[in-house]
Amino acid sequence: IRSGASRVTSIHHGASASTQFEILGADFSPDGRTLVTAGNDQQLSIWNVATASISRSLTGAGVPLRGPVLSADGSTAFTTDRNREVVVWDLSGRESFVRPFTAGSGFGQWPYFAESPDGRTLATTSVGSKSRPSVALIDTSNLEIVRRITDPGSLPLGLAFSPNSSTLAVGSANQNQYFVRLWDVATGRPASANLPGIEGTQVWSLAFSPSGDMLAGGGPLPDRSRGRTYLWDLTNGARLVGHVDTEQTVDQVSFTPDGSELTAATGQSTGGDLVTWNAQTLASLLNVRVDNVGVYSSDVSNDGRAIVTGGQAGPRLWDIATGAPLGPPMTGLNGLPGTVDISADGTTVVGADESGNVLLWDVATGTPLGDPLPGPAPSRWMAALFSPDGRRLFVVSDAGQGWVWDVDQSDWLTRACTVAGRNLTLQEWQQLLPGQPYEATCGF
Repeated sequence: IRSGASRVTSIHHGASASTQFEILGADFSPDGRTLVTAGNDQQLSIWNVATASISRSLTGAGVPLRGPVLSADGSTAFTTDRNREVVVWDLSGRESFVRPFTAGSGFGQWPYFAESPDGRTLATTSVGSKSRPSVALIDTSNLEIVRRITDPGSLPLGLAFSPNSSTLAVGSANQNQYFVRLWDVATGRPASANLPGIEGTQVWSLAFSPSGDMLAGGGPLPDRSRGRTYLWDLTNGARLVGHVDTEQTVDQVSFTPDGSELTAATGQSTGGDLVTWNAQTLASLLNVRVDNVGVYSSDVSNDGRAIVTGGQAGPRLWDIATGAPLGPPMTGLNGLPGTVDISADGTTVVGADESGNVLLWDVATGTPLGDPLPGPAPSRWMAALFSPDGRRLFVVSDAGQGWVWDVDQSDWLTRACTVAGRNLTLQEWQQLLPGQPYEATCGF
């Protein structure tokens, strides 16, 4: 082991990899596939021996570490620190709130993905240098890629599942040709020809109406200074109902839960607008400036009364009928929120930014629920969506990394009680469950 680096070597291959701080100890797992290191970065790093890369890092010690020593089955690591305390680390993941997974090969600055309404499947754009562009379909029960949708020569962009989760709409680009096609999720085969009417518009965002009879798609016009939103009727084949142009590029489209309105978040540099139309006639209902720079993302609450936008100032809630703000921007991110989402019960907002941060906020108070989630890689574009039941949070990076978090606060409390073996102190309660009234709920 050299200062600032570790060398991973086996009989068949060798490779070196660097860390920012000194590594002061290392130990191999019993099967030799994993190397665990500890040092002055105050965390435990778990390395994939085959690739000489860090697969995950465990934090929380708060002081430089010495060791580690692994248990005989490789499920536990033990370290010491300058306070002469022994820290026990769970390497199995059974006690973790987060599970990492592979979400494809990534798409630089484009980590956006879709989740099926039944919660069983994720769809991610996957554009790697060594593989053909595709859409990876991931089973959320085991976080494995079960199928890939490929359209030779085309680059996948916007994604949306139908309400019954059986169909995936994909906006694609093939050189200077842009189109939208429907795909069968079960087989990965086309379920339609290219939808009609698209003229030079990259379709960055897609949304089905709640009934599944209509599909909306939006993106920039060729000069990138304006945007266009399309509306198709899918009840008898696919018929273009019409399109409407906006003063800014279209970054996100959504229907209200009752299907009566179509919304768009627009603008990337000269200002961000929230625009709404009648979903049957495309008559304008609302056009309001919601950010001084731009709005990359939005999400409508399940009750249809509010919409959250992701602008330079941070996520912000608005009255969808009047465009009036419902409180100040939610602060805490370091970059532009590429995605925002509201939990199913409307109590929590998540934002994921261009700097690798993912943060939760309490809607009632507008305050962050703790620090940004650990795990996601710094300096990468992130996207985040709640599961339909609101208990899990899926996060994907533009490098193809994925994480699923348990965000059910009752699970947080149960886990904290198990670890502490006592009731939480007031300080611990406020750190774990900020904004919630203190209770002695551990049963001790």
